Amino acid sequence: MSNKNHSLYNYQTDKIFTIHQTESKIIYQSGKKEKLRTTEKEFSTIEEATKFFIKKEWEMLKKGFVLNCEKPNNGNAKLHYFVGGGYTGCLSFENTPKGIYIYKSDKDAEGFKDFLVLIDDKGKAEETIELPKVLAWSMYYNTITNSLLLDLDHAVYEYSLKTKMFTHITETVKEPYNFVAFSNTKIAYGIKDRTTIITKDKEVKHQGAFVKGTFSTNENQLALYNTKQQIKFLDSISGNFSKKIDTIPILDDMKFAMNDKLLIILEKYGTLRYFNTESATEMDYPDLEIPNFTKEVNVFCLNKDNSKMVLVQRTKAYVFDFKAKKFLYKFDIKHAVKTVKINFIGDLLAVRTDYGCFSLYKI
Repeated sequence: MSNKNHSLYNYQTDKIFTIHQTESKIIYQSGKKEKLRTTEKEFSTIEEATKFFIKKEWEMLKKGFVLNCEKPNNGNAKLHYFVGGGYTGCLSFENTPKGIYIYKSDKDAEGFKDFLVLIDDKGKAEETIELPKVLAWSMYYNTITNSLLLDLDHAVYEYSLKTKMFTHITETVKEPYNFVAFSNTKIAYGIKDRTTIITKDKEVKHQGAFVKGTFSTNENQLALYNTKQQIKFLDSISGNFSKKIDTIPILDDMKFAMNDKLLIILEKYGTLRYFNTESATEMDYPDLEIPNFTKEVNVFCLNKDNSKMVLVQRTKAYVFDFKAKKFLYKFDIKHAVKTVKINFIGDLLAVRTDYGCFSLYKI
């Protein structure tokens, strides 16, 4: 039985929109609370009704309405918020004590202008901030300085949440950065054949053409991927390389897990692999594969305590118990074409889609 009910609210106009599906019948209401207009539609199949439900909800989201669900079931949305279109390869966002900052690209008569939109966990827009450069490839909330660190088209800026000011904190160069990695006390970035690590007191430069990099959770290690298809582990305190992993095809992403004892890597064409960081040996976890004929992974993330892992294949999310190494369930990511960015915000999965939607899902 297909039976669902969604409620959306427009904070600017104080209007509400509710839509209810029972089998092949749709009933929706819109307007102010005291003056709601009701419409009923009957479809020949449940599938047609479901398509209309999704289409109508998307139409209202684009008009400024926000979906809120107080007690969603696992795999269902707590929030849908329309951010807007723009370059679909750049879908960054970050959670802070002040709210969730989401990258937004916009185009007017003068060309593209990029912004950060600040929303609360109910989808109410609190502030829109124009960025000093376009394309926010990534952002990171620094808990020590209460600021956002942003990779803005291969230039690192810091945005103070207190003063609301941007500061350019890396050198100005003509070449694009190979990568940028953030932590609370260190920033690393690569340019051509060198990597620079910035701390509060100094800058240290290392030779080598590294094209990917990520800090361990304790910030003591920096995993670096070079053009020789190697991952090297740099001790960010001593500045020495400790170990390496050879023969890694083109790398798309990597993350430390399990108290930095595990490095998870995602190869460009969707293969997920696991390495013990102490021995640099590969681990085999067959039960952490997508339970489909096609195992390809597009993006992945883990929650803070590494109890849950989510793998995404196009617009389907697969949830795993990471500690028990077992598959739990899957769900559809709504309002997406084929590309998403994901990360956990507390116990919720935050998703930014290429269709311009930001969502929070119950996991």
